[in-house]
This record gives sequence, C-alpha cells and structure tokens, in this order.
Amino acid sequence: MKKDVSLHRQNWSGAPMDRLDYGVMVTQQILVLFFQVRVLVVQLKKGSS
Repeated sequence: MKKDVSLHRQNWSGAPMDRLDYGVMVTQQILVLFFQVRVLVVQLKKGSS
C-alpha cells in the first residue's frame, strides 16, 4: 500500500507550519543573504586594492 505524502511542511512537533513560522524562515534567509553580500563586497574590495 502506498503511503500518502503531505505537501505541508512540518515542524519538529509534527504540526503543519503556520504563517509565522514561514515568515521567520523567510526573514532568516533574507538576513543570511544580506550578510553574504556584505562579506563578498568586503572580499572584492580587499582584492582590488
């Protein structure tokens, strides 16, 4: 028998993620992206001088 796969993401407790969890995840990804861009800019400035 085939097991049904839920398309909803689940957190550690097994409950579906709500909008707040999703918003926190997206915000974290945006902050990480900004940090990576800042690091890359600093590295490029050091390399060009």
